[in-house]
Amino acid sequence: MTMFDYIETIFCIYNVINLNSDKKQDGNLKAFAIILYNYVTQLASYNNINLTEIKRPNEIQMAPLYDYVQSKNIQIYALTSMHDGTLDFKKEGVLETYILSQIFHIFNLHV
Repeated sequence: MTMFDYIETIFCIYNVINLNSDKKQDGNLKAFAIILYNYVTQLASYNNINLTEIKRPNEIQMAPLYDYVQSKNIQIYALTSMHDGTLDFKKEGVLETYILSQIFHIFNLHV
């Protein structure tokens, strides 16, 4: 897995979530889409990847997501154990864990 593959996967996931938030007029989903967009643009910038180069695929390849979680040893939590008011997003890794846990929940993925 390369960082490009991971960023491509996250960007495609962002596009799906953003589109669904608009279709469903779901404010919570839209808020998460914005958080996800900021996360992926920061990753892309840090890794010198231009998001405009990413083409919309017919289907999202989830393998890079699983590979990233495994290689970074990131714990995915159930949403019931991650209350927004109790999370300290200033601590390193908390925001990323929150984002990835949300993605796994939204897409009904299992580690």
